[in-house]
Amino acid sequence: MNYPAIVYSLDDIDPVYANGGVYLSPIKYSVIVIDDDPDTEIVGKVSALPLCRFVRPYVSNNLNHYVFELYY
Repeated sequence: MNYPAIVYSLDDIDPVYANGGVYLSPIKYSVIVIDDDPDTEIVGKVSALPLCRFVRPYVSNNLNHYVFELYY
């Protein structure tokens, strides 16, 4: 993998019921920004996306990881 990188995966589908059926099915993705630069501008760009929430940062193998939840 080349860095910086963005890795995403499906995290949850939470159906909302109304009138005996599914009214909405919001989909939640886990998005991880991975970069060797601790001050990467990608974090600001991802956090500015609609319905995006910053969860936590962590460091692994000398790479900075920034975890977000993104709803669609």
